Amino acid sequence: MRRFAHLLWLDLCALWASRLPVVLITSVIVQGLALRYAVPERLELEPTIRIVDQTERRLFARALSKDPELGVADRRALEAWVGGDRQRVGLIMRGTERAPRVDLLHSGAPTSGAVALAHTTATMFWGRFTNIGWDRGHRVSHLGQDRDPIPFNQLMLVLLLSLNVAVGAITLLASLVHQEKASGAIHALRVSPVRAVSYLSSKLIAGVVTLLPLLFVLVALVAPEAVESLGVWAVLSLGALIFGCAGVVFGALTRSVADSLGALGVACAVLMIAFVTYFMPALDRAALHWIPSWGSLYGLRAGLFPTGREDDLAVALQSMLPLGWVLALAAFVCVQRILLRRSR
Repeated sequence: MRRFAHLLWLDLCALWASRLPVVLITSVIVQGLALRYAVPERLELEPTIRIVDQTERRLFARALSKDPELGVADRRALEAWVGGDRQRVGLIMRGTERAPRVDLLHSGAPTSGAVALAHTTATMFWGRFTNIGWDRGHRVSHLGQDRDPIPFNQLMLVLLLSLNVAVGAITLLASLVHQEKASGAIHALRVSPVRAVSYLSSKLIAGVVTLLPLLFVLVALVAPEAVESLGVWAVLSLGALIFGCAGVVFGALTRSVADSLGALGVACAVLMIAFVTYFMPALDRAALHWIPSWGSLYGLRAGLFPTGREDDLAVALQSMLPLGWVLALAAFVCVQRILLRRSR
């Protein structure tokens, strides 16, 4: 145990001697200040409307046929399209010219600007296409539920946390291995009694201990109430371990930081696929859930903004484990066969 503690201390000293943690802490402070003071909490976007014509004589069929994107086939399709997006509004036109009625599907408050736009659009359709006139009006039923919008800067916080834990862990661990190669320390370790498990564990713990305080600064700057969320730190810790294993693999298979840039670029591109689905949910496919960045991204979102479903965080963590075990095994093999190979 004393030998392991000594090895861990040497790894921590080597990490800080590389000045990479200083670069990372500067980066997260800049990111936190930008999210806190530059990135707005609310984005005012123009609401989008879709319409279902359920009137007795299909009064709006001709108008909707001229704009295929405006008309929706039925209520179920409209509900799926509206979902929980506060910028989407669905109108179900029903009734007759003498008894017009509109059902409004919207996930925001009845007093929002999107609802006001829906009133105007419904009135325009009834007045323009049925000759009812603007003075007749119509009755609108609001069928959505009120939901507090998630602040935009905190949505970006989820993205930056996931990105920092992935890139930070890979970079820290790869640079630590490269540093040992360049200094010749790896040759001394080969003739020492240090085992592969101790070597790898020391590196991973050093990476987690170095990275988590930096991420704590970012969370405290943007969402101080989230620093007490155990789910957030569970996801970040698991992410740091998994991506740290990837960093050890990169460090073992390449001779220097320059040699590993190409592989790191490919890895970052793969990780970014999950980030694209964060803004484009339609691209989210089950196959992407095997990428650890998907689990870290949606796990952090579930930890910061609980949905009430207890399995959200568990599903995100479970999605990180399969490839995590593969990377851990690959890291162990690289340490055993490449870094600490003993001459016979």
